[in-house]
Formats: sequence, C-alpha cells, structure tokens
Amino acid sequence: MSEPKIPEAYSIEFEEIIDAEKAYELYWDGEISDKRAFECKNENCEAQITCANIDKERVLMKKKPYFLLVGEHTCTPIIEMEEKKVLNSDENAESRKYIDDENDILLTIGERKEKENREKQIKTADSDNIDRKRKKKSESSSRGKRYSEYKTIAPIVSKYLSYSSDNLLDEKKIITNGKKMLYKDFFVELDGYNCDCFINDSRIYFGNGVVEKAPKNPNEYIVKFNNVNFRGLVRCPSIYIGINLLDDKSRKINWSKKLKLYSENDIAIKVFIYGKLKLKNKLYYEDDKETIRNKYYSINIYLDENDLRFWDIREVE
Repeated sequence: MSEPKIPEAYSIEFEEIIDAEKAYELYWDGEISDKRAFECKNENCEAQITCANIDKERVLMKKKPYFLLVGEHTCTPIIEMEEKKVLNSDENAESRKYIDDENDILLTIGERKEKENREKQIKTADSDNIDRKRKKKSESSSRGKRYSEYKTIAPIVSKYLSYSSDNLLDEKKIITNGKKMLYKDFFVELDGYNCDCFINDSRIYFGNGVVEKAPKNPNEYIVKFNNVNFRGLVRCPSIYIGINLLDDKSRKINWSKKLKLYSENDIAIKVFIYGKLKLKNKLYYEDDKETIRNKYYSINIYLDENDLRFWDIREVE
C-alpha cells in the first residue's frame, strides 16, 4: 500500500499546523531547525512526521518538500486505514485538510511584525507548551479551515510554478495588502512585456535574468532582464542589490555567494521580485550646469520594503 498523503502537520518548534511549503520557509528563515520536529495534527496523537527536503536548496531538489510519516498514528486504527484506504485518496486528503489551499496570504512587513508580537503575547500568557499544543490541534477540528500565511515569496513562487504546470492559475488566489487576486494576475512576466502604464500596486515580476557585478563595488550586484516596451520606449529593466541588503545574516540563504556565482558563470536563471516597475530619468547638462542637454529614461524595479525576503531566484533546468 502506498504512503498516505499528509497535506499538513503540527510543527513542534513553530507551534502551528502548517503545510510543507511553510515548513520550508520557516527552515530557511531560521525559525525552525529540525526537519523531524513535526507530528500528526490531530488531538491525542503524537505520531512523528518528517518534512522531507526542507534542508535542501531548491536547485538540489528532485521533489518539492513533503511530509512523511515515520511514527504510528493513535488517532486512526491501522486496520481501518488498510481496509478503507481513506487516507490514500485525493478526495479524502482534501476533506481532512485544515489549511485552505485555494487562497494564500503574503504578509506585509507590518502584518508580519504584528503577527509575531501577537504570538509572543500568547506564549507569554500561556507558558504551558503542552496546553498550547492541545489548543492548536483542537482548532483544526473546531474552527474550520484557514489560509496559509507566508512572509517570503519563495513558497509563493513554488506554488505559482506548480499551479502553472497543473493549469490552476485561473483558480488559485493570493491575498496581500487586503486585496485578493488570481495567481495569474499577481505574477507578471517581463520577457516581452508591453504596457502603456505601470501597475500601482506591487506584483511579482519575473523573467530571465543576468547578474553583473556593480561597476563601483564588486560586492554589490545589478540584475538585468530582457527588454520591456513601455509606450514605445524599449528598455532592459534592472534592480540594484546593495551591500546593505546582502549583509542580512538572519536567514540561511547566502545571497552574496549565490550572486557571485551567477555573475561569474553562465547559469540560466529566472529572477522573481515582489515590487514595482518605475520609469526613471537621468538628466545630462551642458557645461553651464543649467541647460539640459539630454534625458535618458530607464526602467527600474524597486524591491518592496527593500527586503530580500521579497525576491527569489530559480535556476532553469
């Protein structure tokens, strides 16, 4: 009999019921450290679960992160599982889910900090870990489904790629800044992009990227994309990644090392950036410093909140 599907599990370290993509985000953000520290989400069951692949970089994965049962359930008799095989069907796996995967939430920095403060207050008020776990697990059966909340775009990108492959971009939705939209509208491909105006709200812009070392500082980088046509103005959008962003040591991903690798080797990559496209002009003056000789227009991408959690790079196979 094949392994039963496990769409979500209780994280012992994070103290929440989460899906595997959330587990991956938490691991690389340094909030959890043990891929084996998961258990069955049901009350009165502590069957151990492992989240496979969360300790691997995306380029090294042959399969996306997934939960794997390594203990024994006490919430469902083994005989019943073998006879009815209810845990193996997609239909029953969906019905047992606590997380509604029709909608995902990308948290803003403000929402992220508010949520972190609220969770700290809860833990301070209720210092009993066992009691907190019992309450969290009971919610899965009594309070209905909830949405997955992400604070980086990496899991959102993974879901987009999966939904694109499964032709689900017209069905799945993303919520951010209080607005809900389809995944297909939230992602904007830059390769061959034509527009008469730029979108006011942030989107995830993506396309084939080329990484170059910045002329004035080899430890900083410029990422350039293919041409975009804005009202007849054809330009290669770019984004500047300064040392202030790369100095962030709070996450396990070493972006300085990665960007250096991409700038020195011919590796095909797709770059995903949550932010805004903006037109920028640079003025060139005559010798009198007052008379404008020329204007040069460029199209830049501005990373939302200037936070590298809002960008991602995938190597193209």
